Amino acid sequence: SSGINAEYGDSCRDFQNIMAFFGIIMGLSNIAISRLSQTWEKLPGKFRKLFKEFETMLDPTRNHRTYRLAMAKQQPPFIPFMPLLLKDMTFIFEGNKTVIDGLINFEKMHMIANT
Repeated sequence: SSGINAEYGDSCRDFQNIMAFFGIIMGLSNIAISRLSQTWEKLPGKFRKLFKEFETMLDPTRNHRTYRLAMAKQQPPFIPFMPLLLKDMTFIFEGNKTVIDGLINFEKMHMIANT
């Protein structure tokens, strides 16, 4: 049931497995699942509230600001949301020269390491 999946999502968040957390929440947000209004209505209010809270983490506005702020508070180790991590690394890699005036661009390497 969706309530059990919300509990799994909560566990993933607690264990800092953000990739699995996003997978569960995206699956529950899928139109085929979200349109099951009678099923959603039967869930206890605490699960619906928890799910709405989780959905805010998926909000893509302002370059996924909610997610980025939450991740800034996380202590390693954690499993990040890989598509966003790869997008960030690609923009850093493609948008900055690796060598400047014959010298390695350590600022670029530092940005990649901090991603």
